[in-house]
Amino acid sequence: MKPVVTAPNDTTLYKDAACNADTNAAHMSPASATDNCTASPTISHVDKNFNVLCEGAYEFDRVWKATDGCGRESAEKTQHITVLDTMKPTFTVPANDTICREHPSQAISADPLVTGEPTNHADNCTPVSTLEANTSYLDVDTSGTDNDLRVITREWTVTDDCGIFTTKTQYIAVRPAINDGNTTINCPANVDITMWYSACDTLLNVGRATVSTLVTDPAVAGHLHITATLDGVVIATDADGIARFPEGDNVVTWTVTDTCGFTVSCQQHVVVHFPPCGGSHTAQDYEGHVYPTVRIGCDCWTAENLVSRQYADDGSAVAAASPYQENAAYESDYGLLYSWYSTMRVPEGDNSAVPATATAPNGTEYVPGVCPDGWAVPSDAEFERLNVNGGGSEKLKTADARFWLPGSAGVPPVSGFEAKGAGYYDASIDRYVNLLAETYWWSATLGSTVIEGECFAMTHTCPEMLMEHKLKGHRVSVRCIQKR
Repeated sequence: MKPVVTAPNDTTLYKDAACNADTNAAHMSPASATDNCTASPTISHVDKNFNVLCEGAYEFDRVWKATDGCGRESAEKTQHITVLDTMKPTFTVPANDTICREHPSQAISADPLVTGEPTNHADNCTPVSTLEANTSYLDVDTSGTDNDLRVITREWTVTDDCGIFTTKTQYIAVRPAINDGNTTINCPANVDITMWYSACDTLLNVGRATVSTLVTDPAVAGHLHITATLDGVVIATDADGIARFPEGDNVVTWTVTDTCGFTVSCQQHVVVHFPPCGGSHTAQDYEGHVYPTVRIGCDCWTAENLVSRQYADDGSAVAAASPYQENAAYESDYGLLYSWYSTMRVPEGDNSAVPATATAPNGTEYVPGVCPDGWAVPSDAEFERLNVNGGGSEKLKTADARFWLPGSAGVPPVSGFEAKGAGYYDASIDRYVNLLAETYWWSATLGSTVIEGECFAMTHTCPEMLMEHKLKGHRVSVRCIQKR
């Protein structure tokens, strides 16, 4: 009699992370056999009929038979074995993204080339190239209004060669951008102003733009920022526009910007006038002498030294005023030299006296002193502005070589201030000194000592103006600055 073989049940094996499956019969359920004479027939098998199902999956038949001790073989019995890959592929889903819709009617382009595609594809059996080819997405558009948020829910699916897939979600926010149709920016009112003096250092507040928008998406409407620019320079961000404005028509551009970088703008005109330098505001002293004037920066200065011997308001005599060497021949070229007391109109020798002040049209106080009506003895700050805006001594000096030591006259083009080397009177030695070598002008700023006054100097050697202290009894030149 032939032996009888019993094959194991059909079975399914699964690929591991390395795309391997153990099909070794010795590691699986064994076949069994019986025979009437041979206690343990020999069992053998042959694998055949292989069929590839997909990348990493296949099936085959394992045909078993038994042989007894006399060489008689049993009828064959077949076990069907299926090897499957059930591990899901992996990938990195694109980051959530935002699309800015410039206009409500604008078609939304959420092309993955713009919003991102999956990366880092991997699978235990299927090659990356196949995974990339088997990558797809499906969009679900959550509706919103034209001016509100819309969200695209994008389901990315990557499928391996055996049809096993992984799905991950990317969210794409479609936000409404501001535009002329849904957002209005209102500029502050135009400004037309006369800056009386020191306008170069006057900060002017021109107000702030306001914005209204139909956009309801809080991520847009709640993050609008308003900036103001003047000649390309930002002068305000979500604040009042504050800047120094030069003379003329200054155009301030107010711009509202959303989170997507879209903008809406308006323009504000800030027209600044300076008072006439001279003209109807002539620098004329009590004796009727009319001084030439020059604008340096934003200040109007007398362009020659003072020669007045009488105070402008009442014609009273100036106590200590004299030409160099008390020689009238110097007066027309260099003006008069004044003590600090006479310049500030306080009693000669009275170191406790404080100069009287007047109020300029812009509300600031100034010292008229010996200057013509509406003009003032300059302060330290005004002399410092003169030095900066006038280009230093080389531009503030006259270019006429007759009035300075050789090689130390002004370098053309000069500013028109026409400083000359007027020298000064040294009260400590009772002598006039340094004609053509240097010149000084009293400052209205009070000095640190009661016996000395502050003055600004130009010399034949230094390219910048210098602030010095001199005894109040010394006599130096006086220049005046407009305060009308």
